[in-house]
Amino acid sequence: MVYLGEQAALAQLNGPATAQYLATYERIAVPQSVDLADFHAVVFPSSASVNDLYAGCDEAQRAQLQTMTCFAMGQTVADECQKLGLHAIVAAPSYDDVIQAVKKEFSTDESNRVTGR
Repeated sequence: MVYLGEQAALAQLNGPATAQYLATYERIAVPQSVDLADFHAVVFPSSASVNDLYAGCDEAQRAQLQTMTCFAMGQTVADECQKLGLHAIVAAPSYDDVIQAVKKEFSTDESNRVTGR
């Protein structure tokens, strides 16, 4: 049996003694040049997306992330946001639910807002 995948993830596997591991890529944080002040929220589709964005941010960007509304696709993703100190996390179980939560959060009717911000 051969396991293919990301180098660090493969190192975490406990496969059979006869298994072989072939790293096909390595996750590397990419410094983010985006000005987060230009955005009102972030939608995270996966835990990896949370970690990848956070790892690529400098301290000032991380502080900005902590003030933004974070929409997480699922509770596991929301938990990852919380673990990294992000706040105003809205967990939604599906793509459609995230879209509805975003629409509700940014509606003109402030009483509809999910986070109360």
